[in-house]
Amino acid sequence: MTEEANRIKIILQNEKEFNQQLINGWNEVSNKFGDNRRTKILMNEPIEEAPEKILKEITIFINLNGEYMVKEGKSVLKSFKKGKVVYKMSGTTIENFYIFSNLGKCYCVNGEKFYSEPNGKIENFLKFENDEEVVGTYNPNQDKGSVFFIATRLGQIKKLEVEEITSIKKNKTFITLQDLDKVIDVKCGEGDEKVAMASEEGLIVIFEGSILSSTKLQSRGVLGMKLKLTDEICSMDLINSNTNAICTITTQGYIKKTKIEEYPTTTRGTKGRFVCKLNDDKLAEIKAVDDVNSTFYSRTFNEINLNDIPFGQRVSRGVDILKM
Repeated sequence: MTEEANRIKIILQNEKEFNQQLINGWNEVSNKFGDNRRTKILMNEPIEEAPEKILKEITIFINLNGEYMVKEGKSVLKSFKKGKVVYKMSGTTIENFYIFSNLGKCYCVNGEKFYSEPNGKIENFLKFENDEEVVGTYNPNQDKGSVFFIATRLGQIKKLEVEEITSIKKNKTFITLQDLDKVIDVKCGEGDEKVAMASEEGLIVIFEGSILSSTKLQSRGVLGMKLKLTDEICSMDLINSNTNAICTITTQGYIKKTKIEEYPTTTRGTKGRFVCKLNDDKLAEIKAVDDVNSTFYSRTFNEINLNDIPFGQRVSRGVDILKM
Protein backbone atom coordinates (compact mmCIF):
# COMPACT_ATOMS: atom_id res chain seq x y z
CA MET A 1 0.00 0.00 0.00
CA THR A 2 2.85 2.34 0.92
CA GLU A 3 4.63 1.46 -2.32
CA GLU A 4 1.50 2.34 -4.44
CA ALA A 5 1.09 5.61 -2.57
CA ASN A 6 4.67 6.56 -3.29
CA ARG A 7 4.19 5.78 -7.00
CA ILE A 8 1.09 7.98 -7.22
CA LYS A 9 2.91 10.77 -5.34
CA ILE A 10 5.76 10.69 -7.88
CA ILE A 11 3.28 10.85 -10.79
CA LEU A 12 1.50 13.85 -9.33
CA GLN A 13 4.74 15.71 -8.64
CA ASN A 14 6.30 15.00 -12.05
CA GLU A 15 4.45 16.67 -14.98
CA LYS A 16 6.19 14.56 -17.61
CA GLU A 17 5.28 11.34 -15.81
CA PHE A 18 1.72 12.59 -15.30
CA ASN A 19 1.25 13.27 -19.04
CA GLN A 20 2.70 9.89 -19.94
CA GLN A 21 0.21 8.13 -17.66
CA LEU A 22 -2.67 9.99 -19.40
CA ILE A 23 -1.34 8.95 -22.82
CA ASN A 24 -1.04 5.35 -21.69
CA GLY A 25 -4.63 5.40 -20.42
CA TRP A 26 -6.02 6.88 -23.68
CA ASN A 27 -4.10 4.34 -25.77
CA GLU A 28 -5.47 1.52 -23.66
CA VAL A 29 -9.09 2.68 -24.14
CA SER A 30 -8.51 3.27 -27.86
CA ASN A 31 -7.07 -0.21 -28.39
CA LYS A 32 -9.94 -1.78 -26.50
CA PHE A 33 -12.97 0.16 -27.86
CA GLY A 34 -11.80 2.21 -30.85
CA ASP A 35 -12.90 1.74 -34.53
CA ASN A 36 -12.75 3.73 -37.78
CA ARG A 37 -14.55 7.15 -37.93
CA ARG A 38 -18.03 6.77 -39.32
CA THR A 39 -18.88 10.42 -40.11
CA LYS A 40 -17.32 12.26 -43.03
CA ILE A 41 -16.09 15.84 -42.93
CA LEU A 42 -16.51 17.60 -46.27
CA MET A 43 -15.05 21.00 -47.10
CA ASN A 44 -17.94 22.08 -49.38
CA GLU A 45 -18.98 25.71 -49.77
CA PRO A 46 -22.36 26.61 -48.13
CA ILE A 47 -25.36 26.55 -50.52
CA GLU A 48 -26.94 29.94 -50.99
CA GLU A 49 -30.71 30.09 -51.61
CA ALA A 50 -31.79 31.71 -54.85
CA PRO A 51 -33.15 35.20 -54.26
CA GLU A 52 -36.93 35.63 -54.61
CA LYS A 53 -37.96 36.80 -58.06
CA ILE A 54 -38.94 40.46 -58.03
CA LEU A 55 -41.76 41.31 -60.43
CA LYS A 56 -41.55 44.62 -62.26
CA GLU A 57 -44.75 46.66 -62.13
CA ILE A 58 -45.76 47.34 -65.73
CA THR A 59 -49.15 48.66 -66.87
CA ILE A 60 -50.86 46.32 -69.32
CA PHE A 61 -54.12 46.22 -71.28
CA ILE A 62 -55.75 42.92 -72.19
CA ASN A 63 -58.42 42.23 -74.82
CA LEU A 64 -60.22 38.90 -74.86
CA ASN A 65 -62.35 37.00 -77.31
CA GLY A 66 -61.54 33.47 -78.46
CA GLU A 67 -57.98 34.78 -78.42
CA TYR A 68 -56.27 37.31 -76.21
CA MET A 69 -53.88 40.19 -76.82
CA VAL A 70 -51.76 42.07 -74.26
CA LYS A 71 -50.22 45.50 -74.72
CA GLU A 72 -47.81 47.38 -72.46
CA GLY A 73 -48.12 51.14 -72.00
CA LYS A 74 -50.65 53.86 -71.33
CA SER A 75 -52.86 53.64 -74.42
CA VAL A 76 -55.86 51.33 -74.46
CA LEU A 77 -56.10 48.53 -77.02
CA LYS A 78 -58.64 49.38 -79.67
CA SER A 79 -59.46 46.02 -81.24
CA PHE A 80 -58.10 42.82 -82.70
CA LYS A 81 -56.88 42.53 -86.26
CA LYS A 82 -59.47 39.77 -86.53
CA GLY A 83 -62.71 39.29 -84.68
CA LYS A 84 -64.12 41.48 -81.94
CA VAL A 85 -63.33 42.51 -78.40
CA VAL A 86 -65.54 40.77 -75.86
CA TYR A 87 -63.82 41.64 -72.59
CA LYS A 88 -61.29 44.33 -71.75
CA MET A 89 -59.03 44.33 -68.69
CA SER A 90 -56.35 46.70 -67.46
CA GLY A 91 -53.95 46.57 -64.55
CA THR A 92 -50.31 45.82 -63.84
CA THR A 93 -47.99 42.85 -63.94
CA ILE A 94 -48.07 42.51 -60.13
CA GLU A 95 -51.87 42.23 -59.96
CA ASN A 96 -54.15 39.22 -60.31
CA PHE A 97 -56.82 38.94 -62.99
CA TYR A 98 -59.84 36.66 -62.53
CA ILE A 99 -61.50 34.99 -65.52
CA PHE A 100 -64.89 33.23 -65.29
CA SER A 101 -65.91 30.40 -67.60
CA ASN A 102 -69.29 29.05 -68.65
CA LEU A 103 -68.54 25.79 -66.82
CA GLY A 104 -68.52 27.59 -63.47
CA LYS A 105 -64.76 27.86 -63.01
CA CYS A 106 -62.80 30.95 -62.01
CA TYR A 107 -59.15 31.22 -63.12
CA CYS A 108 -56.70 33.46 -61.25
CA VAL A 109 -53.88 34.68 -63.53
CA ASN A 110 -51.12 37.05 -62.48
CA GLY A 111 -50.47 39.94 -64.86
CA GLU A 112 -46.83 38.88 -65.21
CA LYS A 113 -47.96 35.61 -66.84
CA PHE A 114 -50.08 37.53 -69.35
CA TYR A 115 -47.12 39.85 -69.98
CA SER A 116 -44.71 36.94 -70.56
CA GLU A 117 -47.15 35.25 -73.00
CA PRO A 118 -48.80 38.28 -74.64
CA ASN A 119 -50.72 36.61 -77.48
CA GLY A 120 -52.50 33.35 -78.07
CA LYS A 121 -55.70 31.35 -77.74
CA ILE A 122 -57.32 31.76 -74.36
CA GLU A 123 -58.36 28.10 -74.18
CA ASN A 124 -54.73 27.01 -74.52
CA PHE A 125 -53.50 29.68 -72.11
CA LEU A 126 -55.93 28.61 -69.36
CA LYS A 127 -56.09 24.91 -70.40
CA PHE A 128 -59.86 24.97 -70.93
CA GLU A 129 -61.97 21.84 -71.19
CA ASN A 130 -64.00 21.09 -74.32
CA ASP A 131 -66.72 23.73 -74.98
CA GLU A 132 -65.39 25.96 -72.19
CA GLU A 133 -65.33 29.70 -72.87
CA VAL A 134 -65.01 33.04 -71.08
CA VAL A 135 -68.21 34.64 -69.74
CA GLY A 136 -66.76 37.32 -67.46
CA THR A 137 -63.63 38.92 -66.04
CA TYR A 138 -62.63 40.78 -62.88
CA ASN A 139 -59.69 42.94 -61.91
CA PRO A 140 -59.82 44.75 -58.53
CA ASN A 141 -57.98 47.72 -60.06
CA GLN A 142 -60.60 48.18 -62.78
CA ASP A 143 -63.88 46.75 -61.47
CA LYS A 144 -65.27 48.28 -58.30
CA GLY A 145 -67.84 46.36 -56.31
CA SER A 146 -68.38 44.08 -53.35
CA VAL A 147 -70.43 41.20 -54.83
CA PHE A 148 -70.85 39.19 -58.02
CA PHE A 149 -74.17 38.30 -59.60
CA ILE A 150 -74.02 35.07 -61.61
CA ALA A 151 -76.75 34.05 -64.09
CA THR A 152 -77.07 30.63 -65.71
CA ARG A 153 -78.62 29.32 -68.90
CA LEU A 154 -81.52 27.61 -67.06
CA GLY A 155 -82.54 30.72 -65.11
CA GLN A 156 -80.53 30.38 -61.90
CA ILE A 157 -79.08 33.45 -60.14
CA LYS A 158 -76.40 33.53 -57.45
CA LYS A 159 -74.80 36.30 -55.36
CA LEU A 160 -71.20 35.86 -54.23
CA GLU A 161 -68.95 38.10 -52.12
CA VAL A 162 -65.85 39.47 -53.88
CA GLU A 163 -63.63 38.01 -51.14
CA GLU A 164 -64.72 34.52 -52.16
CA ILE A 165 -63.23 35.10 -55.62
CA THR A 166 -60.06 36.92 -54.54
CA SER A 167 -59.27 33.98 -52.22
CA ILE A 168 -58.74 31.79 -55.31
CA LYS A 169 -55.03 31.22 -55.99
CA LYS A 170 -55.18 29.17 -59.18
CA ASN A 171 -58.62 27.99 -60.31
CA LYS A 172 -61.73 26.85 -58.50
CA THR A 173 -65.43 26.17 -59.07
CA PHE A 174 -67.55 29.20 -58.12
CA ILE A 175 -71.00 27.69 -58.74
CA THR A 176 -72.39 24.16 -58.84
CA LEU A 177 -74.36 23.63 -62.06
CA GLN A 178 -77.10 21.11 -62.72
CA ASP A 179 -77.01 18.94 -65.84
CA LEU A 180 -77.08 20.89 -69.14
CA ASP A 181 -76.75 24.21 -67.32
CA LYS A 182 -73.98 26.76 -68.00
CA VAL A 183 -73.02 30.18 -66.72
CA ILE A 184 -74.18 32.96 -69.07
CA ASP A 185 -73.06 36.17 -67.33
CA VAL A 186 -71.04 37.34 -64.33
CA LYS A 187 -71.40 40.96 -63.21
CA CYS A 188 -69.71 42.82 -60.36
CA GLY A 189 -71.76 45.29 -58.30
CA GLU A 190 -72.43 46.68 -54.85
CA GLY A 191 -75.32 44.31 -54.08
CA ASP A 192 -78.14 46.84 -54.05
CA GLU A 193 -78.62 46.99 -57.83
CA LYS A 194 -81.59 45.53 -59.65
CA VAL A 195 -80.91 42.36 -61.63
CA ALA A 196 -82.22 42.13 -65.20
CA MET A 197 -82.34 38.64 -66.74
CA ALA A 198 -83.41 38.16 -70.36
CA SER A 199 -84.23 35.04 -72.41
CA GLU A 200 -83.72 34.11 -76.06
CA GLU A 201 -87.47 34.33 -76.70
CA GLY A 202 -87.42 38.02 -75.81
CA LEU A 203 -88.61 38.05 -72.20
CA ILE A 204 -87.11 40.02 -69.33
CA VAL A 205 -87.52 39.93 -65.55
CA ILE A 206 -86.17 42.63 -63.21
CA PHE A 207 -85.92 42.17 -59.43
CA GLU A 208 -84.06 43.68 -56.49
CA GLY A 209 -80.59 42.21 -56.03
CA SER A 210 -80.77 42.92 -52.30
CA ILE A 211 -83.29 40.09 -51.82
CA LEU A 212 -80.59 37.56 -52.71
CA SER A 213 -78.43 36.16 -49.92
CA SER A 214 -74.70 35.85 -50.50
CA THR A 215 -73.50 32.26 -50.73
CA LYS A 216 -70.18 30.43 -50.76
CA LEU A 217 -68.10 29.01 -53.58
CA GLN A 218 -69.47 25.85 -55.19
CA SER A 219 -73.00 26.40 -53.85
CA ARG A 220 -75.97 26.41 -56.22
CA GLY A 221 -77.99 29.43 -57.24
CA VAL A 222 -81.71 30.09 -56.80
CA LEU A 223 -84.41 30.54 -59.44
CA GLY A 224 -84.12 33.98 -61.00
CA MET A 225 -86.40 33.60 -64.02
CA LYS A 226 -89.02 30.98 -64.84
CA LEU A 227 -88.52 29.68 -68.39
CA LYS A 228 -90.46 27.71 -70.93
CA LEU A 229 -88.95 24.35 -71.83
CA THR A 230 -87.91 25.76 -75.23
CA ASP A 231 -86.36 28.94 -73.79
CA GLU A 232 -83.09 29.79 -72.02
CA ILE A 233 -81.31 32.81 -70.54
CA CYS A 234 -79.15 34.71 -73.03
CA SER A 235 -78.02 37.73 -71.01
CA MET A 236 -78.01 39.44 -67.60
CA ASP A 237 -77.09 42.96 -66.48
CA LEU A 238 -77.33 45.19 -63.40
CA ILE A 239 -79.55 48.27 -63.17
CA ASN A 240 -78.46 51.11 -60.88
CA SER A 241 -79.68 54.64 -60.15
CA ASN A 242 -77.94 55.99 -63.31
CA THR A 243 -79.63 53.55 -65.69
CA ASN A 244 -82.06 55.29 -68.03
CA ALA A 245 -82.63 52.63 -70.67
CA ILE A 246 -82.31 48.96 -71.62
CA CYS A 247 -80.53 48.27 -74.91
CA THR A 248 -81.53 45.06 -76.71
CA ILE A 249 -79.65 43.27 -79.51
CA THR A 250 -81.00 40.33 -81.52
CA THR A 251 -79.10 37.58 -83.29
CA GLN A 252 -79.92 39.17 -86.67
CA GLY A 253 -78.51 42.50 -85.57
CA TYR A 254 -81.60 44.51 -84.63
CA ILE A 255 -80.92 46.99 -81.85
CA LYS A 256 -82.85 49.58 -79.84
CA LYS A 257 -82.98 51.43 -76.54
CA THR A 258 -86.12 51.44 -74.41
CA LYS A 259 -86.64 53.76 -71.46
CA ILE A 260 -86.27 52.05 -68.12
CA GLU A 261 -89.73 53.25 -67.04
CA GLU A 262 -91.27 50.66 -69.38
CA TYR A 263 -89.84 47.83 -67.27
CA PRO A 264 -91.48 47.33 -63.87
CA THR A 265 -89.62 45.68 -61.02
CA THR A 266 -91.13 42.31 -60.06
CA THR A 267 -90.08 39.39 -57.89
CA ARG A 268 -87.54 36.79 -58.91
CA GLY A 269 -88.74 33.48 -60.33
CA THR A 270 -91.42 35.00 -62.57
CA LYS A 271 -91.85 34.60 -66.35
CA GLY A 272 -91.20 38.27 -67.09
CA ARG A 273 -92.54 40.34 -69.98
CA PHE A 274 -91.48 41.01 -73.56
CA VAL A 275 -88.43 43.21 -74.02
CA CYS A 276 -88.50 43.38 -77.83
CA LYS A 277 -90.27 42.04 -80.88
CA LEU A 278 -88.72 39.03 -82.61
CA ASN A 279 -89.35 37.52 -86.06
CA ASP A 280 -87.16 34.56 -87.02
CA ASP A 281 -84.32 35.67 -84.77
CA LYS A 282 -83.63 35.43 -81.03
CA LEU A 283 -82.63 37.93 -78.38
CA ALA A 284 -78.84 37.85 -78.05
CA GLU A 285 -78.01 40.43 -75.42
CA ILE A 286 -79.35 43.16 -73.14
CA LYS A 287 -77.38 46.09 -71.72
CA ALA A 288 -78.35 48.58 -69.03
CA VAL A 289 -77.20 51.98 -70.32
CA ASP A 290 -76.97 55.53 -68.95
CA ASP A 291 -75.96 59.05 -69.93
CA VAL A 292 -72.47 58.69 -68.43
CA ASN A 293 -71.01 56.14 -70.86
CA SER A 294 -71.33 56.82 -74.58
CA THR A 295 -70.15 53.36 -75.71
CA PHE A 296 -70.25 49.75 -74.59
CA TYR A 297 -68.78 46.49 -75.85
CA SER A 298 -71.27 43.98 -77.16
CA ARG A 299 -70.47 40.27 -77.22
CA THR A 300 -72.15 40.18 -80.63
CA PHE A 301 -71.19 43.37 -82.46
CA ASN A 302 -68.06 44.75 -80.74
CA GLU A 303 -68.00 48.44 -79.74
CA ILE A 304 -71.34 50.23 -80.01
CA ASN A 305 -71.92 53.98 -79.86
CA LEU A 306 -75.05 54.58 -77.79
CA ASN A 307 -75.66 57.94 -79.45
CA ASP A 308 -76.33 56.09 -82.71
CA ILE A 309 -79.00 53.83 -81.20
CA PRO A 310 -82.60 55.12 -81.47
CA PHE A 311 -85.20 54.78 -78.73
CA GLY A 312 -88.06 52.39 -79.38
CA GLN A 313 -91.07 50.99 -77.59
CA ARG A 314 -90.73 47.87 -75.47
CA VAL A 315 -92.54 45.73 -78.04
CA SER A 316 -90.70 47.13 -81.07
CA ARG A 317 -87.89 45.33 -82.88
CA GLY A 318 -85.39 48.13 -83.41
CA VAL A 319 -83.18 49.00 -86.37
CA ASP A 320 -80.65 46.96 -88.31
CA ILE A 321 -77.24 47.68 -86.78
CA LEU A 322 -75.46 46.66 -89.99
CA LYS A 323 -77.22 49.45 -91.91
CA MET A 324 -76.49 52.15 -89.35
